[in-house]
Amino acid sequence: MDSRNLDHINYSYTDSERAKRNALKKRRRKQLLIQRCVFFLIALLFLILLGKTVFSIKEKLFPKATPSEGNNTSAKKAKKKIEFTPIPSDTASLPSDVVTNLNNMAASDKRVAEIVDHYDQYPADLLELLSKNTEATDFVLNYPSEKDKPCADTIGDVTKGVIPHLLQWDTRWGYGIYGDNFLAINGCGPTSLAMVVSGLTGDNTITPYKIAQYAASNGLYVPESGSSWELMRIGAKQYGITSQELVLDESVMANQLASGHPIICSMRPGDFTTTGHFIVLNGYENGQFHVLDPNSNANSEKLWSYERLSPQINNLWAFSI
Repeated sequence: MDSRNLDHINYSYTDSERAKRNALKKRRRKQLLIQRCVFFLIALLFLILLGKTVFSIKEKLFPKATPSEGNNTSAKKAKKKIEFTPIPSDTASLPSDVVTNLNNMAASDKRVAEIVDHYDQYPADLLELLSKNTEATDFVLNYPSEKDKPCADTIGDVTKGVIPHLLQWDTRWGYGIYGDNFLAINGCGPTSLAMVVSGLTGDNTITPYKIAQYAASNGLYVPESGSSWELMRIGAKQYGITSQELVLDESVMANQLASGHPIICSMRPGDFTTTGHFIVLNGYENGQFHVLDPNSNANSEKLWSYERLSPQINNLWAFSI
């Protein structure tokens, strides 16, 4: 047999093998397709049964309310609404904007609603304070029960070198009288100085009320205005503290704070007041100042840039021992 015949036989054998292999592959693909279809149908059937089961359980656990039940639910929700008697809009002792603010606040705060219901038991100045500063809600609410208690003799625990944050409307001294009003209203000066003196000396008996009494007795309170700037000089000296009036300059202020010398600023109307106010600066970090506002926790929990503060600063003093 010549080589051409051998080549022909080998070639025919290869084609036969290929045909068998192709047929086998087709059968396998067909079987795989059938298996996938069966699996898909089983999965679909499972999902249908699962959905029916979940729906059945939901119907048992959360039955649909009948019309009468729906009305009862609405009635229960209506009962949750805070009920109060609004302050009359023509109340002579209160400005109209104060009345509006308090009535609006009462609709969402039970504490304010209680105050509004008994507004005639509260001084107009405290109601106005509340209308402008929701942080003082509990202070105003507690006035009838706390107003006759003596002011605290201490401010609590103090660490020397750490300036504490004190609030003028703290129930421990805020109902005390300073000049012609409550310390809570016009006591930002004594409260700021109390922070500085107690922090620098570590003496926790230096309270805002104690400094307010000193200021009022020594002509350092200006009627219908507030604390005199002289309180920051004479008052500080009274408690063994040296004060230095500063120029309004960021680097000067930052250097004083870096040396451990807190700063008290007299503020113009702006972020902190609509009239006049005192605040304490007790730190400088990444180009921003730490503020201790005697009238606000919120203002004291954020940093303030020099650009934001400087237009509002009327005067400022640094304090040291």
